[in-house]
Amino acid sequence: MVQIATNIKTIALSPLEREAILKHSKYIERYYYDLVLKSPNEVIPLHEPDYLKFRSQIGQEIETANNPQIEDIFARLYNRLSLNPVSKRLVEELSGRDFSTIEAYQHEASRIMIQHNARPDPEMGGLSPVQVSALLYSDWESANCPLKLNQNLGIEELKNVSLFHNARLLLNTLIEMQGEPTATEKCGLLNRKITSRLIDRLMLGKIDQVILPILKQKRNIDEESLKTLRILRVVCQCADLIHLRKPQYVVKKKYQDLLLDENAGKLYHQLFTAYLRKYNLGYGDRLGGLDGIQDTMGYILYRIQKTLKEFTSVSTVIDRIFLPAVMKELDSLPKFVKKEFAIRIRLLEPLEELGIIECRWEEVDKMPQIKEVRKTQLLDRFISFKF
Repeated sequence: MVQIATNIKTIALSPLEREAILKHSKYIERYYYDLVLKSPNEVIPLHEPDYLKFRSQIGQEIETANNPQIEDIFARLYNRLSLNPVSKRLVEELSGRDFSTIEAYQHEASRIMIQHNARPDPEMGGLSPVQVSALLYSDWESANCPLKLNQNLGIEELKNVSLFHNARLLLNTLIEMQGEPTATEKCGLLNRKITSRLIDRLMLGKIDQVILPILKQKRNIDEESLKTLRILRVVCQCADLIHLRKPQYVVKKKYQDLLLDENAGKLYHQLFTAYLRKYNLGYGDRLGGLDGIQDTMGYILYRIQKTLKEFTSVSTVIDRIFLPAVMKELDSLPKFVKKEFAIRIRLLEPLEELGIIECRWEEVDKMPQIKEVRKTQLLDRFISFKF
């Protein structure tokens, strides 16, 4: 008889993670490979030493991945495994029990986990682990994803959304300047020739509104000077709307029809998914870590829709919209970094640019800070959830 020790951790793999391990791994040992291959519902229980060894092997896969997509899958899995807590339910139910074989133990562990995963969890906003997993790991465009995006929005609904307005402005200006240099020679940034034509027509974020008058006095306005410009160009590239053909940026012909008013919803949809799924929300913010925010964006959007109907303080928002693993990441920030600051630049400002939250700002030490947040009508028009 096999007696199972107490300290057990569980791994719940997404279909993409499972496929990456089975088709692209080089360092995963046969024992773990077979567990992934044979375990039902992608649920794998492991003793802590095996869990740590498996995580280490995932870390090795990051270094030798064949392409950026596979590298990203392994990197996100590694980060999630670093936060994965011991399953108390498994420990309680399996500790000290005798099993004739390891396979019998795995079968019972899987049964318990399947039962657990179907049960609503207060720490997950009343969703079950299965529902949360569907939000986190499903492609937003797939039929199985509970998050649904409405592409049939009208131009009037979107004209005051800053990222949408700025993207149309950039794309139309690039078309007008076709044949002229619009990129810097070394780094491929938007050059000053085009930024000078954009600057007074952009819808700027609150911080850039403070910075711009200072920059105008110094006559030093380029892409690197304003966060709004930097994010705009990179998101449009992530959305595949523009590409660099030095010395200029070119708007792809197949997407130029998206600039028509009747296609406003389609353009917004492309920008939205590129910003939250492809663009690195941590780009340039020097916070490090906090990958869990972007990794759990589907869940965050669900919680915002459910809980932020009225203006709510940022500290209360933090308590309402994040999964426990993300809260642990926030708790691990250096003491000199306030959670409210991290959330503002990593989440709230991007969502405000997309027009799905509204922020009330206040001035603190001559700099604007977000005081309160609530969802907008656009969020309810654009996003729905069907479990």
